[in-house]
Amino acid sequence: MDDMPLIAVDDMTDVSIIFSIAKISGIVTQQGGMTCHAAILAREFNLPTVVGCAKLLDRLTGLRKYPSLMITVNGNTGQVTLDWAGD
Repeated sequence: MDDMPLIAVDDMTDVSIIFSIAKISGIVTQQGGMTCHAAILAREFNLPTVVGCAKLLDRLTGLRKYPSLMITVNGNTGQVTLDWAGD
């Protein structure tokens, strides 16, 4: 599991995310727009990112019980896909 890509998922990002930027493969935030911190980092580090994803955290609540949860982020279309094996 250590070699799996990591997606940063949060309400919004702040400057502290820069310390983890080398480890993540994408960003999804509930708040934000084209000029928010996550969007600027995404452009600078060429990371697929979706910001302003309404009710994101409500939809993810309780999904920690699925250890095989996969999140796919398409920064071109703004699509975030959840896929899990529901054990």
